[in-house]
Amino acid sequence: MFLATTALSQFWDVTAEKIVFLGQWCLRHDSRHEWQHLNYEVLPYPWDDREAMHRAAAYEESVYESLLSPLGEFMNEAHGESHTQRYWRILVGPWLLHHVQVLHERFLCLRKAFARYPALRTVGLAVSSYRIPRDINDYILGSIDDPYNLQLYSSLLALEHHAESLRDFSWGWPRVVRTPASWSLDGLKQQAASLKERLSCRWSRERDILMVDLYMPRRKTAALVKASGFQAGVAILPEALHWLRDMPTERRHPAREKLASLTIATNDAFTVSLLKTLPHHLPLIYLEGYRICREGIKRTGRRQRPR
Repeated sequence: MFLATTALSQFWDVTAEKIVFLGQWCLRHDSRHEWQHLNYEVLPYPWDDREAMHRAAAYEESVYESLLSPLGEFMNEAHGESHTQRYWRILVGPWLLHHVQVLHERFLCLRKAFARYPALRTVGLAVSSYRIPRDINDYILGSIDDPYNLQLYSSLLALEHHAESLRDFSWGWPRVVRTPASWSLDGLKQQAASLKERLSCRWSRERDILMVDLYMPRRKTAALVKASGFQAGVAILPEALHWLRDMPTERRHPAREKLASLTIATNDAFTVSLLKTLPHHLPLIYLEGYRICREGIKRTGRRQRPR
């Protein structure tokens, strides 16, 4: 029996007597010709039990809190800083909580699969094909895409030697750095809107009130500025990928591998697994790109002191 963890059929063994699909996400409707004639089974999903899901949420919150302090200490040491835990909670906390929740669900799916069928065979992603997220947006978009999920599963499977073979796979992140607009009519409109937005942000630098990422049309934001008697201004958060674009992605921070040996007082199986796989998943922006982005933020926001 063979375990398929994602919809990437390159990592299936279609000659197996039976294929066990880890979840419904493996069965893409637009690729049904690849699986509809196979002898297969789809495993039950852990969160079909909604009470179990809510219990897990409380557990994940506790894991997150237990990891935050040692990770903050690690980051201070790696960067030669002395920031408080609150600083790292603001900076790394959103990614860490998301990662705990994502990895725990994948961890449970694999545990239940091997508890049901201990002799399952599977194929994992070769470490040479692993990609580290650049920032939290890479991570979020990657966690709903097959290649990065294959990496998540493979990093967990490697800890218990469940993947009998590994394969290389060429892939990239769903999101890319925005390129300059073309000279088409739509491109010119895009450039004009961008210029107007930048000028508005420049004018807003000395305002006491700044509105950031309100998720509303520009005309409604402009109406709010007007209604405030022009006391409020508009600001746009900079795109970190523009700073990270020229960073050599093959050069790793010397402390990255040390993430796997963070000291934490627990023998909890999932927490231990999370720590051991941390070097493969902590986004570059927190280690390799930290200095670049911090300097970029200082340059971008040095005149903005809103109340």
